[in-house]
Amino acid sequence: KSKLRCIHSGSPPCERCDKFGYPDCQLSRPRVKPIRRAAARARVTDVEPSTAPGELIFAYLDRVLLTETQAPGASGAPQTPALRILPSNDVDGHLGMLPMSIIIKSLHIFRTNFPEMNMLHPDLFSRIFLSDRKANSKALLAALLAAIKKEECYIDGSWMNQLLPSEEYASFSRGVLSNAMLGPPEVVVVQAHLILTLYEWGVRDFQKAWVHCGIGIRIMQSLHSARTAPFSLDETINVEKPDELSQIVETATYWACFILDCTINSGTYNPRMLSMTEMLKLQVPRAPPASGFLFGFKQKPMTDRSLPLGIEECYEVLVDGFAIYADVMTFVYNDGRKAPGMCAPAECPWMPDSKWAKCRQSLERWRSNMDSCLYYPKHSVASHANTGCRAFVYINLLYYHCVLMLNREYFPFLPKPHAEPQGPTDPPFLEAEAPPRYWENSAKALFEAAAHVATILRDALEWGMTMMTPVPGFCGFSACYLNLYAVNFPNMTAGCSPKAKEHLDMGLAYLEEFRKAWDLGEGWIQTIKNASTLFEEVSSNVDRYRHRSRLDFEVLHQSAHEFRTVDRSEQHMAMIREAEQGDAQSINVGEDNNDALSDSEDLENFDPVALLGDQALWPTWYSASLENEAFGSVSLQIP
Repeated sequence: KSKLRCIHSGSPPCERCDKFGYPDCQLSRPRVKPIRRAAARARVTDVEPSTAPGELIFAYLDRVLLTETQAPGASGAPQTPALRILPSNDVDGHLGMLPMSIIIKSLHIFRTNFPEMNMLHPDLFSRIFLSDRKANSKALLAALLAAIKKEECYIDGSWMNQLLPSEEYASFSRGVLSNAMLGPPEVVVVQAHLILTLYEWGVRDFQKAWVHCGIGIRIMQSLHSARTAPFSLDETINVEKPDELSQIVETATYWACFILDCTINSGTYNPRMLSMTEMLKLQVPRAPPASGFLFGFKQKPMTDRSLPLGIEECYEVLVDGFAIYADVMTFVYNDGRKAPGMCAPAECPWMPDSKWAKCRQSLERWRSNMDSCLYYPKHSVASHANTGCRAFVYINLLYYHCVLMLNREYFPFLPKPHAEPQGPTDPPFLEAEAPPRYWENSAKALFEAAAHVATILRDALEWGMTMMTPVPGFCGFSACYLNLYAVNFPNMTAGCSPKAKEHLDMGLAYLEEFRKAWDLGEGWIQTIKNASTLFEEVSSNVDRYRHRSRLDFEVLHQSAHEFRTVDRSEQHMAMIREAEQGDAQSINVGEDNNDALSDSEDLENFDPVALLGDQALWPTWYSASLENEAFGSVSLQIP
């Protein structure tokens, strides 16, 4: 017990180790006589301005700097101390002394704002931070704080001032997880990877999001195998049988893996790591009901359930919905109607055994399996806001977004200004005639779905339910694009979208709020702006765009489908310039209106991959170059 003081500048080596050449310096803090009551208060409450500096200064001098800040916009409000890290590598110290009150508030915010990640049990989560805070637990806490800090603009309370910038938490969590991923499987490590997946996706670091999701799934599979294998596959790993609540948390975490696996593939051509079939084979129990997750219950196999599923089983309904959502996205992103054979008579969407029809049947079967109290607009967002059931919003967003994506697949990307509902106008064409009024009914389903998504998100915002995670954002973007389409081509709606401009404004207001928190929203807004420019040009210059189609604007067409947003503006602007100048470099079209058959043959032979290379397969684009563009009759009120 040396009485020598450890003198250092905040990072190793200290002066003594530096003097004697000791290579492995571990900094120590000065020994101070513990003040039990003050220390206990510091662990469970926020740091108050009246706290005597002498009680804490020696313990925290090498870790944090107390700075007093005032809550923004609160004139005359009392000043609240905020924690700011001195060296960048000392986030560990900050997390080690973060008051329990802030941890509990952060957990509540996360559970409220991220209903698709219903895997953090309030009691078990808080319990791991009451005693010694281990590295992997700190990684989970850091990931959670990174996520909620991004949504700071929607969170009331000056306590948020005591948190660090999101990226500092994310960087710390990545560092710890890079060492933990090859260690014994732990559920907290899986949960940290999943939360970081959402964070990385929101800040548009898609590679990291993909990797975090994959690692989390593999660790969860390893943990599940260790629990269920009759003989241990690795004698060096001692996996204890968890108690009832811990087993339920592991099940919920496995289903969170499933949901993110469905989500992360939206807008990509990558195969999923988990499928519902595999979850059945692995005998993963049913997703826990709301009360069962909180208070414990006897878990049941997926084959043992009674229908319909109600509010209590909202998370299970959400899981089933994501399975359908993933199938719909797979159909759309594997080229949909443009895939080989998909325009044959047997695969036309009105045929009951076509792939499109099977997707739609699965979607309606999912809806019929849930209690009607979960139907929108039969029941309002306001009704469920008072119950705190945000899953209601999520469930209906998924349903109407799937309806939107399926029906949009067969609608013209660039219709003539006065065209009425019809099937594809560019190759490949359907090889059979649609039944009477089929396209009018499809238009009704399409534009009503877009309107419902807009009103759901508007109502959620008004009732304080901030649905600002990537999937609701993508739903809002898709609906906004369709409502813009309805504003510019009203005849295509079959009279089913009389409030298209109002719904467009709702969508833009939501996306504007979304981009305050997440970078992902910026690209979607830019795509809407540029689509508005193109649609306005088509409406006002009929002759110029008479022979133009989706293939002239392939990048923008794909951007309208994309969950990702990456700058590909140069390619798109080149295509717009060619269209404006009547340049025929990309597609050889005739000037005579009687050459329609020849034009179709040229379009049929057009190869976007040859023109754009891999960018046609990964077309995630937005443009900042039209920021000050005038949008004619469509007023986009975006700063």
